[in-house]
Amino acid sequence: MCTWHVLKDVLERLKSSNAEKIEGRSTHGWSTFSENLELNFIDVTWLGEYRQMRIDIAHRRIEEAESSQRALPGDERLDSKECTVLNKKSIPEIERLMREHLGWHPFKFPSRMSPMQPTSGELTSRHVWLRQSTEMHDLCRKFNEGYAWEYLWTNWYKWNKWRLWARAAALDYYPIIQTNAPVETHWGYVKNRILRWAPRPRIDRLCFDIMNTCLPLIAIRIHQIRNGIKDSSWHRNMVTDWNNLEKRIRKQDDEDREKGEKDRISLESNNHPATLRSKRMRNLHKTDIQLWSCQCLGYFYSAYHICTHLIRLYGAPCPLKRECVRQYRRPLLHIHGLHDPSLKAGPYQMTEQVERVRNVSQEEIEMSQEHLDILNDVEVGRRREDYSRTAEKGREWEKLMKEYENAFAYVRQEINQGGERLERLPTPSAKTFKTVMKLAKNANALDNGRRRRTTWGPERAGGNMYRN
Repeated sequence: MCTWHVLKDVLERLKSSNAEKIEGRSTHGWSTFSENLELNFIDVTWLGEYRQMRIDIAHRRIEEAESSQRALPGDERLDSKECTVLNKKSIPEIERLMREHLGWHPFKFPSRMSPMQPTSGELTSRHVWLRQSTEMHDLCRKFNEGYAWEYLWTNWYKWNKWRLWARAAALDYYPIIQTNAPVETHWGYVKNRILRWAPRPRIDRLCFDIMNTCLPLIAIRIHQIRNGIKDSSWHRNMVTDWNNLEKRIRKQDDEDREKGEKDRISLESNNHPATLRSKRMRNLHKTDIQLWSCQCLGYFYSAYHICTHLIRLYGAPCPLKRECVRQYRRPLLHIHGLHDPSLKAGPYQMTEQVERVRNVSQEEIEMSQEHLDILNDVEVGRRREDYSRTAEKGREWEKLMKEYENAFAYVRQEINQGGERLERLPTPSAKTFKTVMKLAKNANALDNGRRRRTTWGPERAGGNMYRN
């Protein structure tokens, strides 16, 4: 899932002032976890004490109101809903930890998060899930926020919920895009482009427009990107981030040089700021340009797998389109000329660990094959041809030449007619040739319209508004 959506929903609940009902809650369901070998890290006693503490706070508030003979509003009674988090300072810490859990992956994690090693056997997604659930439970217990843990466990940290948003759900595959990002883009395009003049269509009209208008255009776009005719949006954004990081590198070099000159440290000395920065890249961040990995926070949060350390070691401008590609395995950013061609990832072969295999009917296979044929450059009646920029320029010239030929043919026809029609032509010159092209383009339509209109005399016959 998208990081923005996950954190948005979590923060809305944690900052809510009327989301929790304190009366009628029970810890009976949590008591079963104490007997589970995997889930015995959940402290059921602490959850029961926290619920009783929240009830005591509500009773104390009611007693104080009765002693002062003050009427409580509806949102402060015992049966009303209350806030999820009492200590608001704990919300940024919970948000930070959940952001790290969302992005952690064996291919990409910051240096402050050590690699997870199971006690026995190979690392699996279940080991990562138990580790992250334990960390979030301990953090909520540290701040004494039991309701926050109950919400996070029920909606986010259960095994079946965690696999929907955590990137570590598939350890052999690093997701290139979030799941809901293309879904939102697709429906935004359908709503604002395809259904612009039909905002509330019937279901059959919606399916027809998607199958016959939307999907063929998307297939053509993918075909153009794969053949290098058009650039992808992620590469344009990566170039912008790459240029910004290069500016930061130049600024860091200037600061290191100024600091070295101020402290009178030789450039070859081990204490020079530039030398210390290079040591941090190797020892702390473990920057590896061949695997294209780094353990700094910049690389961890980058959508294009770049940071100042990797760009500094790469030492070349940003690669052009079709020279680099994001992929699901290491190196996450494969650059032509730097990495071996054998490291370029092919189509992903799903394993049992991913657990995404589903039964597909024969009709769905045939329907999918139709759109795969479009991607494979099979001729389809509705498909528009795509051209390179040079070919497109040639087509524009051919179109202009065709217009000139039509204008010359029109003038020759008027000359052959002679008489009044020849006299009504504009004066022959380069300036008036544009008017002749208009006449050639619209004369046929005007003649057809003139035949449909009633004439009131012989002088109106053959009249043309462009010739008058």
